[in-house]
Amino acid sequence: MEILQKLVDLDLSKVDFMNIFVAPLKGLGFEATICRCGYTGEDGFEISVAPENGVKLADKLFENNKIAPAGLAARDTLRLEAGLCLHGNDMTPQISPIEAMLMWTVRKQNIKNKFFGEDALEEIKEVNFY
Repeated sequence: MEILQKLVDLDLSKVDFMNIFVAPLKGLGFEATICRCGYTGEDGFEISVAPENGVKLADKLFENNKIAPAGLAARDTLRLEAGLCLHGNDMTPQISPIEAMLMWTVRKQNIKNKFFGEDALEEIKEVNFY
């Protein structure tokens, strides 16, 4: 947080998890959309900039020796440890929410009607003993 804090005027310690804001980046001449979240399960910030500004931002961040590039394998290891799924990989139209361990995202009941696919999930539950 301390490295990003030097680039924005907003006090990042006061930004709640899952909040997003747009801020100009000091000394870079462009703005970024910044979200306090973490696809890896960590509390952190995701920074989005226009494509033409990506290298400038990366160069600025890499000026600090505490920052090093990490590839998708590092991200995937962390997200898997946190139980976060990647669409198209861990969940697909062929992988049910049960198989992807995502039943926590499925509405358990609907007072008025069943949801689309509820019967299919019930069948999978019975076969797989979930």
